[in-house]
Amino acid sequence: EVVYKKCDEVDGLEDGLVAVPRRCRFEPLKDLPKCERDVPGKDCFTTAQMQGLQKVYGGVRNSKGALLYPGQPPGGEIAVNGRSGWMGSIGGDGGMGVGFGETFMRFLAFEPQRGKTWSWKQFDFDADPPQMAAFAKVIDATNPDLSKLKNRGGKIIHYHGWADALVNPQMSVDYYESVLKKMGKQQTGQFYKLYMVPGMFHCAGGVGCDRADWFGPLVEWVEKGIAPAPIPGPRIQQNATVMTRPHCPYPQTAKYKGAGDPSRGENFTCQ
Repeated sequence: EVVYKKCDEVDGLEDGLVAVPRRCRFEPLKDLPKCERDVPGKDCFTTAQMQGLQKVYGGVRNSKGALLYPGQPPGGEIAVNGRSGWMGSIGGDGGMGVGFGETFMRFLAFEPQRGKTWSWKQFDFDADPPQMAAFAKVIDATNPDLSKLKNRGGKIIHYHGWADALVNPQMSVDYYESVLKKMGKQQTGQFYKLYMVPGMFHCAGGVGCDRADWFGPLVEWVEKGIAPAPIPGPRIQQNATVMTRPHCPYPQTAKYKGAGDPSRGENFTCQ
């Protein structure tokens, strides 16, 4: 609630969506209500809780302060309370995200394997990341040089929900920007477009316009040379379209024109 109150209107329209999370200046230690005498309560946060949230938003770092994994962008908080099984508390079973991560660490990430008795609480942020490097080379899509794909006529339409609570959306942004840096804006634009969807959870769902025909524009681009720009996206509830928005190619976002029904996509432009 506090996050959306601070971040929703950053794009100029209060509509229940955090459209530009990176422009939101939410700071847990300053913006959240503090519990009196630091005693845990229902509608307040202790110092320890706020410091923990600061780490969630600030990213995973080693003892030297080097960023190992990006912080969670504001907006995914709405995935809690049964809305998405991917985000859960660290206590208890921790939700599906923790289960996936811990299992991966036990049986895949390290060589030799840590095994079924290993716990995520044992992870060493200084010593363990280098020991994951060998497997990372096998599964991580981090190479920014996509010249071979481009040269054979390949195209990429890459989309990610800004409220994804399982796979951090900032990773998609960081990768796309690494391709821009490696190949240049002009070359990259000829074969690769990224679409960041406000309010969308992991692959679909959430509070935004999570539907879109991603494959049709890809076919048009490959077979006819028609590059996609805005891709229309509806939000459907009980088989009825309740809102539409243009999905804009990053770094553009859908901007309200200032007039007309804000639930209709034709009243927005990509800027």
